[in-house]
Amino acid sequence: KKFSAKDQKDLEILEKIKSGQINAYEYIYNRYYQFIQYHCFLSVKNHQISEDLANEILTKIYLNLDK
Repeated sequence: KKFSAKDQKDLEILEKIKSGQINAYEYIYNRYYQFIQYHCFLSVKNHQISEDLANEILTKIYLNLDK
């Protein structure tokens, strides 16, 4: 599969995070938080719950990067 420049940058950032550069996670969080929160809101129709879900999803992604 051919990756776009944005996809390639995301992959590079994920590799940095996996190698211990935890501050690189901020890029992923900022890039995807609104997208994830918006889609959660479409499902639950509650801003607070959708924000909580977005945070939980991003946390789980971070905690499972090495798997």
